[in-house]
Formats: sequence, C-alpha cells, structure tokens
Amino acid sequence: MKKTFITRLLLLIISCNSFSILIAQVINVIPNPNAPSIFAWTGSGALSGYTGTPIVLNNSLVLEYNGTGTSDLAQVKQQLAVYTPGSGITLIPNPDGGQGVYFHSVQLVFNGKLFFIYLDASGIQRLASFDGASITLYPNPDASASGYLGSPRILNNNLYVAYQNVSGVTQFGRFNGSGITLISNPDNSSIGFFNNYSVVFGGKLVSRYVTAAGPKRLASFDGTLWTVLPNPDNTTRGVYPVFPLEYHGKLYFTYYSATGQYQYLKYDGFANPTLIANPQNSASNNGGVTGNFQIIANDTLFLQYYDINNVYRLAKFDGTSVSLVPNPAPTTYGYWYTPIVYNNKLFILYLPADGSRHLAEYQPASNSLKVIANPDGGAGYWDQPVVYGNKLYIRYYNAQSAFQLGSFDGNSIQLISNPAGIYNSAGFNGYLAQAVVWNNVMYLQMGSVPYGYAGNLATFVAPGNGICAGTNTSFTSDVTGAAYQWQVDNGTGLFTNLAAVAPYTNVTTATLMITSPATALSGYQYRCLVNGNTYSSTFTLQFASTWTGSLSTAWETAGNWSCGVVPDANTDVYINQGTPNYPSVNSTGSVKSIRLQSGATITVANNQHLTLTGK
Repeated sequence: MKKTFITRLLLLIISCNSFSILIAQVINVIPNPNAPSIFAWTGSGALSGYTGTPIVLNNSLVLEYNGTGTSDLAQVKQQLAVYTPGSGITLIPNPDGGQGVYFHSVQLVFNGKLFFIYLDASGIQRLASFDGASITLYPNPDASASGYLGSPRILNNNLYVAYQNVSGVTQFGRFNGSGITLISNPDNSSIGFFNNYSVVFGGKLVSRYVTAAGPKRLASFDGTLWTVLPNPDNTTRGVYPVFPLEYHGKLYFTYYSATGQYQYLKYDGFANPTLIANPQNSASNNGGVTGNFQIIANDTLFLQYYDINNVYRLAKFDGTSVSLVPNPAPTTYGYWYTPIVYNNKLFILYLPADGSRHLAEYQPASNSLKVIANPDGGAGYWDQPVVYGNKLYIRYYNAQSAFQLGSFDGNSIQLISNPAGIYNSAGFNGYLAQAVVWNNVMYLQMGSVPYGYAGNLATFVAPGNGICAGTNTSFTSDVTGAAYQWQVDNGTGLFTNLAAVAPYTNVTTATLMITSPATALSGYQYRCLVNGNTYSSTFTLQFASTWTGSLSTAWETAGNWSCGVVPDANTDVYINQGTPNYPSVNSTGSVKSIRLQSGATITVANNQHLTLTGK
C-alpha cells in the first residue's frame, strides 16, 4: 500500500490521502495603515496612500506615502513608509511640519542610509537621510530659496549632489557627513552645473555644463577641480539635457549641433569630444538622435531617432555609425519608448498609424520589427516592463479603460485580473506603476480613484518561476545608465561585485549572463549598481521543473519532467492538474519545494520520503 506524504525540513512528516495547493496568478493588495478621505483626483499630483518610488533598504521595502487624502501638492504631507513582509506598512514620522518627502524625489542608498529630497516647513528643499528607523535633515549651506535639487552621485566614496545657491546658480556639492559643502563652478556662469545629466566615468564625474558664455559643454570633475571641454563645432547650442550612456568604453551624449540637428557626442575620457554623423540630413526638421530610451542588446546600442518624415524610428549604433530600422508600416508615431531585453531579444513600445500601443520585437535577421497583437480592444501596452521569472510583465490599458498587469511569454500577452471592486473601474485604476521584484515577489502600485485607498501596495507571485538545471539565463537591469557593475549575495546577506569568471559574463553591462549555473546557486540574489550610485531591482536565481507525466507515473523517470532530468534538492517542483499521469515516488529524495495545483496529487511509497529543503 502507498501513502501520499511529504517530509518538511527533515522534521515533520505529513500523511494524508491527497496533498493539494492552489497556485493561481493573483494580485494581493496590502492594506494601507490609514484610510485617507475620498477625493476627486485631478490627474496630476500625488495619489493618497502609497504613491510610489519603492527602494530596498535593510531588507525592507521603503516607499512614499501620502496620508492627507489630496492630490494638491501644496497640501500633501508626504511620508516615508516601510513595508516588511508579515508586518505590513509602517509610516515614518516627518521630523518637522513641512510637506515631507519630495514627491518622486531621486533616492539613493549610500553608506547604509537612504538619501532623498525633503521639503521643509519653509518650503525649502533639504538633503535628508533615513537609516531604517528615523529621518535626519541636514542644513543647507546658504539661505537659498531652492536648495538641494537632488541628482546624487558617488565618486571616490563621496556623495555629491546638485544644489541651487542663493543667487540661483546650480553648483556641485559634497556631503560632508553633516551637511553640504559647495564646490565652485569653473566660470561665472549664471546657470552652471547640471548634475541631472551626469555620470561617473573613468574615475571622474562627467556632466553637462552651461557655461557663462552660453554654450552647453561637457565638464569633468576629478574630486578636486572641474575641467570644461570644448564643443566640436563651436555651436552656441551643444550638449542636450538627456542622460548619457556608456557603450564600448565610451560615453555618448545627445548634442544639438551647429547644423540644427541632434547627433551623438562621443567622449572617451581623454581626447576632446567628437560628433557621430546621422544617417540622414536631419537639419531640415531638427531631427536626428533623440538620445531617449537607449538600451544595449546583443552588443548593439539601440536608441530612438526622429527621422526626416517626422516619425520616430528604432535606430542601431555599432560604435561607428547609426542606422535606422524600418517601421512595419507607414505611421506618424513609431518607436515610442520603454525598451527592455527579454530572453536575449529586444522589445519596445510601438505605435502604428491608428495610435494603438503594442509590444514589438526587434528581429535582427531581417532588421525589422514584429508587432505583437493585443489581447483585447483596449489602448494596449502602456509601459512599466519588467522581467520576472521566465516572463515579461507589462502595464496594459484594457478595453474597459482600466490598467492591468499583463504577462508575455515570447508569443502572446495574457492579462492578469485586478482585485475585485473599484480596481476595475474606468479611470486611473488598476495596475499603475512602480513594479519592483524583491525576494522573488513582484511589488506594484494599484490605483483606486476615487477611493479611501487611492494607492495601494500590492504583491504578485509568478507561477513556475525558475530555469531548468544546465540551461543559460540572464538578468537585465531595470535601471539604465552609463556604467554597470553586477553584484551577488550568495546567502550571507552581503552583496559583492561579480568578476567575469564562470558561470558569469557581461558583469559590467546592462545584462548579466549566467551560463549553465549549478543548481547549488539556487537562491543567490543579483543586483546591478548603475552609475556607481543606483541599484537595480534584486533578481533571484531559481531552478524549477514541471511534472509532465508523459511516459508513466514514475517520479524517477527523467522523461516525465519538463527539464528532462529528475529534480534535485535545489529545484522547485510544479505539479499541475490534468497531466496524463500523476507522480508516484518510489525512492527517497529531496527537492526544494513541491507546489501542486488544485486537484493534482503525489503519492509516496511506504518507507520512502521526499525532503523539502526550502522554506
């Protein structure tokens, strides 16, 4: 006679006639700690409740929270909130009577603290930090009516920021541990340094700088002195305010040239900057390289280009020249934004002539775009792409005029139901934004306007999340920039920089490649340090196999498993309802976990057991 039973952690044996767990794709909403009053949202400003910008600090998720029940930014009292699984959301008191955390302020973790912009009781922007328990405000160095602008960068283990001084000039500032020390601009510019469009490169900070004479030029800072670099064509225009990108060891900025077109400006860190020619004479319509929505895929730099017909195109850059990708059909829109690499393929947001929004795949063999069909008559794929497990997840505007989470498996888009109720109402409802994967769970913002909980933190757990043993995988940073360094936490709780040693390659690019990793790496976590100051989401390496039962009931037969091998102690097992045979275990073994769909069963022979090594 056989029994159905599972051994957990070598401690407990569960014996029963059947063992079932329902695995469903469900979005679960986390209750807000208070209920802001219902208000009529104006379409601008902050939602009440959870408003976004999540970041991981000290193994908790830190986010912004507006408990005032208003979208009027002048009335908002914005707080930090900490979410800890199992403990819910805890609000952090503001240290004064000001408006608090500046809505969607640029945030950065430095020396174990979260730094951000804080709007004080006088309406002045201040540098603030959060250590996981309380907020500390730092004094401004002068009586500026503006103050700390944000744009933090880390150079030589020092935190640098942008600051608008009492004269209205933007300067570079160094955080000295108790405040900001201002660094003089290299000339008497009335505008000055623009840290928003800067990056740490070659041991220096390279930035767009508006000179006293007017031209926008590159400038580099070595920790002591600024050096302003000449424009290659002596234009009165120059470096455009778009974030740069590093490719093949060089920086590329967008540049408005003397000919009246936008071009790539190349800087290697040593010689003076040079211009890259456009594939068209784009001076006729002020077109050319926009510099927006850049991404590196398969060692090619892809970007958005505004062509001579006033249409946005996907363009490629190989380090020498720019070339254009044809649009699938005539359109006045074209390549819009939100590129992402999934399964080593590039996907973008594409708008055909009717203005509908679609996921589109770049096909290198034909140098063309393949438009993915939308699953309904809604406006379509919106934005917020994130790779989670073995699927690409997106924000989708459905036919009922609400936003949903959509999953894409490489072939088609499937829509995941919103929680019941107002989340499905027309308007700014449903899945809105701020998707981040942390500890193998996707956290996202759900909107419900007008409602007491106008913004909710929600969770989504992907089913079947993991790769087969012996297969290759990759993680792509959801933060873009000019410099990348991948890091790993092998279970110690500390992240360390990865070197290009097997199974790892591309450790200093946007996409980390992991070749045939051993299953012993299960649970290892990876993140990318971008531009030396911002971390991507955290990705977890997992192994999974699904029971097919295509040959027999024998657990020990490799052909009964989707991966073609019998799962080991580091592999999550999925057993779905409706297989030709359900598994029967006739030997003692171990797997990381077993997840059964409702109605599926597993049988274990007498005197045998399965050990679940996972939590």
